[in-house]
Amino acid sequence: MWKDVRFAFRTLRKSPGFTAIAVIVLALGIGANAAIFSVADAFLLKPVNLPDTTHLVVMLEQPPGERYGAGVAPANFQDWAQQAKSFDGMTAWMWDAVNLTGIGLPEKVQGYRVDKNFFALCGVAPYLGRTFLPQEDQPGADTVAVLSYVLWQRRFGGDPAIIGNSIHVDGRALTVIGIMPKSFQFPLATDLWIPLAYTPKYWGMRSWRSLFVMGKLAPGVTAAAARGELNTIEARLGDAFPAALQGWHVLLTPIRLFALGDDAHDYTLLLLAAAGFVLLIVCANVANLQFVRGASRAKEIAIRAALGGSRWRIVRQLLTESIMIAVVGGLLGIVFAYWTIHAVLASMPGDVSKTIAGWNAIHVDFRALVFTMAVAIFAGMLAGMLPALGNTRVRLGDTLKEGGRSGSSGRGRHRLRNSLVVTQVALAVVLLTITGLSVRGFRQAQKATRDYHPDSLLTMVLNLPSARYGEPAQRVEFFDQALSRLSSLPGVTGAATTTFLPYIFANTNQDFSIEGRPWTSAAEARSANTEIVSPNYFRVMGIPLIQGREFTEEDAAGKPEVVLISQTLARRYWPNESPIGHRLKSGNYTSHSPWATIVGIVSDVVMNWSDPYPPYALYHPYRQASYTYASLIIRTTVNPESLAPAVRAAIASVDPDQPLYDVRSMSEVIRESTISITYVAVMMTALGFLALVLAALGVYGVLAFAVTESTHEIGLRMALGALPGDVLRLIVGRGMLLAGFGLLAGVPVAYWAARTLGAGYISGISSPGAVIFIEIALVLAIAALAACWFPARRATRTEPMAALRYE
Repeated sequence: MWKDVRFAFRTLRKSPGFTAIAVIVLALGIGANAAIFSVADAFLLKPVNLPDTTHLVVMLEQPPGERYGAGVAPANFQDWAQQAKSFDGMTAWMWDAVNLTGIGLPEKVQGYRVDKNFFALCGVAPYLGRTFLPQEDQPGADTVAVLSYVLWQRRFGGDPAIIGNSIHVDGRALTVIGIMPKSFQFPLATDLWIPLAYTPKYWGMRSWRSLFVMGKLAPGVTAAAARGELNTIEARLGDAFPAALQGWHVLLTPIRLFALGDDAHDYTLLLLAAAGFVLLIVCANVANLQFVRGASRAKEIAIRAALGGSRWRIVRQLLTESIMIAVVGGLLGIVFAYWTIHAVLASMPGDVSKTIAGWNAIHVDFRALVFTMAVAIFAGMLAGMLPALGNTRVRLGDTLKEGGRSGSSGRGRHRLRNSLVVTQVALAVVLLTITGLSVRGFRQAQKATRDYHPDSLLTMVLNLPSARYGEPAQRVEFFDQALSRLSSLPGVTGAATTTFLPYIFANTNQDFSIEGRPWTSAAEARSANTEIVSPNYFRVMGIPLIQGREFTEEDAAGKPEVVLISQTLARRYWPNESPIGHRLKSGNYTSHSPWATIVGIVSDVVMNWSDPYPPYALYHPYRQASYTYASLIIRTTVNPESLAPAVRAAIASVDPDQPLYDVRSMSEVIRESTISITYVAVMMTALGFLALVLAALGVYGVLAFAVTESTHEIGLRMALGALPGDVLRLIVGRGMLLAGFGLLAGVPVAYWAARTLGAGYISGISSPGAVIFIEIALVLAIAALAACWFPARRATRTEPMAALRYE
């Protein structure tokens, strides 16, 4: 083997052009795979840094007929914890952004209310202090907090004396009892944890689905068995409480998939598959290069065989050369992967990256190095096996004759080389199709926001502390003053408020009932996104009024309840009549919610870029249904972000202890919410472009060698009267025929793959149409024509007399 390695090194050194091209091509393919592997390794295997992610699962409740999971009602969580035998323990948590005051400037921080055994089930001990005691999850006893390592360092300078001291959270004094380790970041981007201290009233609720539930599977229990047991319990609860639970199911998700999210998981698998396609194209390309090179070594191989070398011995030598090329390409690919990963990490905004599970674990580590070298060896064997077997199939007598034609010109070897080119083109078609659909999804996501004119909108979020703004009148007064002062700022043409902005992924789905159309079970329930808005919200956002009227200042507390509905909801439930004047209410027919009269219909609003169908929506005026959490929007005539200091000052003039957070333009909101499809589109474009170039190089390589191999034939044709144009058409026709066969072979596979991905599997990728394949055919035709042109032009310059004297 050592002799093979030394000889391979000498042989490759004598062919620097071939070696350099093969190494660079392999480096690109292997480097792309190494970079994507580093991302996939972090996302799929290390999204959460917990000791035992194998047995941890997250449970959500699933509405009837829906694919998504909602939160879990407190009463249902308690029943699961008491009745389920498949778990060693269960815990729950609830999101709660809170105001941190008292030391330094007021700050909005990400908090979670967690069950008493949350940290024990996670299996993580505190860095300093302790976690919650069982008695601290009772109302009135929940005056303690555990800080994250990041918040401890940033806000309190890492001072250990903070343990035992008080901080002010939403106006309440809480004693800091512990600091969690730096590596503990669950749930994501958490700054502090406080006890989940519900009153008995809240623990008895079955329709307020506010909790996330995590369980640890008992030894020997599978996830499928646990899911079956929970659904049996849920079915019993549905029979006992049909209005709230009938028809609901339980979704059970491994903790790693829950932390990562379905979209990121699917995008990662898509990129892995695309990188694998590129590697196959690279291997086919290098295999063709080695076929061409093998033709010039036919006499050498024949001499080796004549001197007693077995075919396997010669094949081993050729494979050693191929693997050496691939190993060098792999080493260069590691550098390429490192640069790629560095560019990806550097381009991600910090506020976004901290909310992506596994992002901090992305790097080219030892596992990536092992994977890269394994891929390199595999690629070397894959790219070298067919050429080694083909190039060692020689006829000694014919090959050893002085001036004899190379055995490379056999039809079988021609067919094999042509088949590799067709395969490259077919794989490129599949990759370009998915790339085109990814880019189209990105463009559609951007296009859907243009009606909002986001460049002139400044947005911000606030969360009023319930201790200070517990009464509706207090919240209404705050928003009245805040909107008045924001509207009076120079450069501001309007200010409004809503619960959640478009493109902010928040589930505000609530059941509702229509007067005269009661439903009695959860399976029959109607639901819609429910937003609480100010009267001028639709004008500020540029959302058209279709029918009726908008809210006015008269739609206040004590006045008849009113509601606006979206156009799709109106079409669904009042297809043949106007809904104006009809009434509806939140919850089921017997709920105590007041009836609200429909006074207007507004245009649909896309709340989630990955969902092409706008949701049903209900809008309530904030004076009749105020809420502590809200988003503020101002329309400006200047750069929106330049007004951020004035906006903060205006809010501080209303309440100096009320911090604003996520102060950014609507354009930035949209950019961050669509960043996943943006990254996928960019990466897929890079991989698709690489596949296109490699496929074109494959066509070029085969034709260039065919021209060299057919010099005698071309000279004979020209001597017999063929014109340069005839030769040009002949060579170009051969290349375009190969590209055409590749296109025909790739289109059915691409169509099937795109249909599979577009059937709701990958967000932002829709089913393909004829236009996408026409575009790909044109792009491939141009690339193939360019690849054919240069060998064809060289063929037309063949001198007949020189060609007739060839060999």
